[in-house]
Amino acid sequence: MMTLYAQLEFLCKIYSKGQNEGSNNKVVLEAKASLIINKIKQNFQKHFSGTFKLLQTYVDLTRLKALFPRACSYICNPQRELPPHLKPHIDSYFSELALVNQVHLLALQVSKKVHNLDTT
Repeated sequence: MMTLYAQLEFLCKIYSKGQNEGSNNKVVLEAKASLIINKIKQNFQKHFSGTFKLLQTYVDLTRLKALFPRACSYICNPQRELPPHLKPHIDSYFSELALVNQVHLLALQVSKKVHNLDTT
């Protein structure tokens, strides 16, 4: 489910940046978003409908709304324009993850250099 919400969040982010561009982009984005929403609803029915009666309840209890506010807003009302001020927590997560990855790669490089010093 998180993967589908992340995909929809990314589409909503693209759409909110290019709202003033051509309507052809809007049609393509809406078509892709519609497919993702259908997959989300199918997934919900298949795996969670016994536990939760409504998709909205599931989203609230799992805090997906905090991670993917644009996607949740779009699912609730696709006709409404997306508020540009919504910044999901997941955006900062990815930048922090990138920094951790850089530190990891730097540590690997230092480790190889130290290992090479020991062998000479």
